[in-house]
Amino acid sequence: ILTCENTTSYVAIRFFADSSGKHPLAKEAFLYSMGVILTKATCDYLALDYGEIAFGVNRVDAKNYLYIYDTNKGGSGYATRLCDPSVFEGIIKTAYNYVNNFRCNCKHTPGQACAKCLMTRGTYSYSGLLSTYDVYEWLRLEMRQFRTVGSNILAISPNCRYESRYLKEVLEMAVDSNNLQEI
Repeated sequence: ILTCENTTSYVAIRFFADSSGKHPLAKEAFLYSMGVILTKATCDYLALDYGEIAFGVNRVDAKNYLYIYDTNKGGSGYATRLCDPSVFEGIIKTAYNYVNNFRCNCKHTPGQACAKCLMTRGTYSYSGLLSTYDVYEWLRLEMRQFRTVGSNILAISPNCRYESRYLKEVLEMAVDSNNLQEI
C-alpha cells in the first residue's frame, strides 16, 4: 500500500505477505534492504542526487512501514513521485535490474549483504540488518506480476489489459470507449 495524500513529501509503504506466508516481509532486514535499494533506484530513475531522498523504518500497531522522504526542509515532491503508477513501475524495474546484476552471491544466500551490493558507507550503521536475498525474492515476484492479467479476470473480460496508470484515468478512458458495455 502506498500513501501520499499529505502535504509533506514522504511516502509510507506497507508490505503485505503473500498467501503462502513464506516471505519475510515483516522482518526489519527486508524493510531496511528495500529502503536501501528503493532510494537508490528512485534517485537513478528520477535523475536525483543520492542525498535528496532517504528512508526510515517504523513499527505502528504491530505493522511495519517503510518511509521514503525528501531530505530538504519542506520537501520537494521527489518521494511522492512514487505514487504515480508508471513511475513506481519504472523504479521497481530499476531496482530489480540493480539486484539482478550484483556481482556477488548475496542474492542467493538468505541474510547476506556485502560491499558489492547493499553495504555502503551510508548503510554501515545498520549493515547487520541488510539482506539482498529478501529484496531479490520480492522484486522477482513483482516483476512476474507486471503486465500480467489474471486468468480469472480474463475469463470474465477477455479483452482486459494491463494499465499502469491512476485508476481515475483508466475509468475515464473506459467511459470514453465505444466498446464499453458495463463497469
